[in-house]
Amino acid sequence: MERKILILPESLASKIAAGEVVQRPASVVKELLENSIDADAKKITVVIKDGGKTFIQVKDDGSGMNEDDAVTSFQRHATSKISTYDDLENIRTLGFRGEALASIAAVSQVELITCTQETDVATKIRIEGVEIKEITKEAFERGTSITVKNLFFNTPGRRNFLKNNTTEFKHVFDVVVRAALSHPEVGVNFISGEETVFNLKPADISDRIRDIFGEKLSDSLIDVKSQSPFIHIKGFVSKPDFSRKTRVEQFFFLNNRYIVSRNLNYAVYQAFEYLLEKGSYPFFIIYIEIDPHKVDVNVHPSKMEVKFEDERSIYHAINSAVRDALFQENRSGVEQHPQITGDEKQRPIISHDFQLTPNEQRYFQLHSRYIIFPVDEGVMIIDQHAAHERILYERAIINFENSNTKSQHLLFPHTVELTTGEISIVESLIPELDALGFQIKIFGKNTVIVEGVPPDIKPGQEATILQEIVDLYKENENNLKLEPRDNLAKSFACKAAIKFGDPINQSEISALVEQLFSTKMPYVCPHGRPVVVKLSLSELGKRFGRI
Repeated sequence: MERKILILPESLASKIAAGEVVQRPASVVKELLENSIDADAKKITVVIKDGGKTFIQVKDDGSGMNEDDAVTSFQRHATSKISTYDDLENIRTLGFRGEALASIAAVSQVELITCTQETDVATKIRIEGVEIKEITKEAFERGTSITVKNLFFNTPGRRNFLKNNTTEFKHVFDVVVRAALSHPEVGVNFISGEETVFNLKPADISDRIRDIFGEKLSDSLIDVKSQSPFIHIKGFVSKPDFSRKTRVEQFFFLNNRYIVSRNLNYAVYQAFEYLLEKGSYPFFIIYIEIDPHKVDVNVHPSKMEVKFEDERSIYHAINSAVRDALFQENRSGVEQHPQITGDEKQRPIISHDFQLTPNEQRYFQLHSRYIIFPVDEGVMIIDQHAAHERILYERAIINFENSNTKSQHLLFPHTVELTTGEISIVESLIPELDALGFQIKIFGKNTVIVEGVPPDIKPGQEATILQEIVDLYKENENNLKLEPRDNLAKSFACKAAIKFGDPINQSEISALVEQLFSTKMPYVCPHGRPVVVKLSLSELGKRFGRI
């Protein structure tokens, strides 16, 4: 019987394997850059022509190789990075699979020149389609230079799938930028054709970002920093007003390795909550350091996809770190006031007992709608209803988690008539309503008795606000599909907050502003509308023709 299953010859198998690692010129540049960084290079030069399709050269001043290692390096699974299974579980280098040079050589013409500190002359190897054509000696400084010519010369079908030179250059550019950001301590010189794209000197990450992306973006960045026993996070996110319409300039580095993760991207987006317009995305560079045993980087030949042992914890750590950074940035632009603590943060904004004093004239309300508030280098205009919504929303979320909620007991309980469906909603939310400060009893099929309410609710509006909360809860449930607690918190905050047109006194204004900037996200209300608008002195100067 004729055999159907055959062992492929090595010449064919190597070309198939190369397709997993070498998909385009950028793949070659990535693998060679990683090898240079792993070799402790302090300076790397990348030269390409025709988008890398005809010529790629990566030269470094790293440790180099002797002749035996140089020859062996072109064999599949030849690597100096790992030797045992435990090494595979504890990867701290960028490369480890031992496939890069073999895969590159299988589909191109390669020339390698390498020299170690201990040798007087360099080893030069010329290889073509996995076949070694020449091994010679020549003078060369310490380090390694690998030149790759005519990529896919022996697989013309794959070569035809490459894009135009501009597109391939863009992919190579992205790879070089990622390497430069992952290791700012390494100098990187990038040349395309006869043009030097950039020549980056060793620097700290802030200067490296400025050198690559420019002053404007660099000045818009906010520090992100968080540390715990299992994860260290550092990096930068752009201020909300410096958003982009694409996701291209977003970088995650795991133990200095560039990775892609849709889930972690979403952790950053969620931290911005409603600070960004729909269709806008933040710039960010996030560095994550965790125990290599807690992550698997051996998921895909590109080594850009990883699996975390506990991805949920990583998600929450990143989300919290970015939220905290945005919170601190929001607070930094506001004039400092005497800090309030403890019960003062929980006290109602509307006090109903006040005396206006001359010292309070620095804050004022505009048309019973907005609060005009001075800040460093400008003025801030606050939407009083949206601001109070944010305060009440975050307070509600906190109250759901603890049991020290205060309630204002009513001298005369209120009876509220509800539909059967509304009664069922109230019954399902009794624990959460109690956490907010409502004291409610179900009485019959269509009636509830309100015996106590949160201190923020104005006297005389108890029944009305409960009905409005239930109505908005139903609307959100149908349209937004919110989680019940989040829905109730949003509904309560909207209906219990100060309204447009409500006059408030000076002490109430002060309390509103202070409590607003004690929230985690003071710039947007729970529904995504802006809370504040800033006008800088320079903007005002332009309006008055002074700049």
